[in-house]
Amino acid sequence: MNEGYIEVMGGVIFYKSYGEGDPIVFIHGNYNDHRIWEEQLGAFSANNYVIGYDLRGYGQSDTPRISFSNVEDLKLLIDALGLSKVTLVGSSMGGSVAIDFSLAYRERVHRLILAAPSISGRNYPVSMLWQGIKQHFQVRLNGCGKAIETFITNPFWQYYFPASKKRKRLAKNSCQCPKPR
Repeated sequence: MNEGYIEVMGGVIFYKSYGEGDPIVFIHGNYNDHRIWEEQLGAFSANNYVIGYDLRGYGQSDTPRISFSNVEDLKLLIDALGLSKVTLVGSSMGGSVAIDFSLAYRERVHRLILAAPSISGRNYPVSMLWQGIKQHFQVRLNGCGKAIETFITNPFWQYYFPASKKRKRLAKNSCQCPKPR
C-alpha cells in the first residue's frame, strides 16, 4: 500500500494505492471519502493497480478555498502517479466526475464504470433535492454522525446501501461529511 498527497492549486488531495497491473481509479460520492471503496480496493488490487482518493473537501483532502475543478484535480492525480490510461469507477457525484473527465480526456480513459451517477448540468428530481436539503439540515443541526445515521436509515436511499449488517460498518468507518466550505 502507498498513500500520500498531491499538490493542487490551493491545497492537497489525499490518495491511497494498492497492487500492480492495469490502473483503476475509484471516485466516491457525496458524504463519503475514499474509504467507501475499501472492499473493492482490496478485491481488485490482486490483479490491478487501484487508487482511491478524497475529492476536495472530503476525508483527508483540503477544503477548497478557491475555485477548482474535480476533473482537473483527477487529471493532476493521474499525471502525478505517472498513469497514461485508467479505468474510472465512480458513484453518485463521483460518477459525474468520471463522466466529465471521460468527456474532457477520452484518450486517458480505458473503461468507465458508473453506479448511480449524477450528471453535470442536469437537475436532480424534486424528491431527491428535498432529501438533500433535509440531509444538509441534519448535518447542521445534529452533527455529522447523526446525519450519516439518518441518511443510511432513510428508506429513500435504501437502493444505495448494501445489506443491513454492512450499514453499521459503513456508518462507523467509511462515511464522512464534507468539510465546511
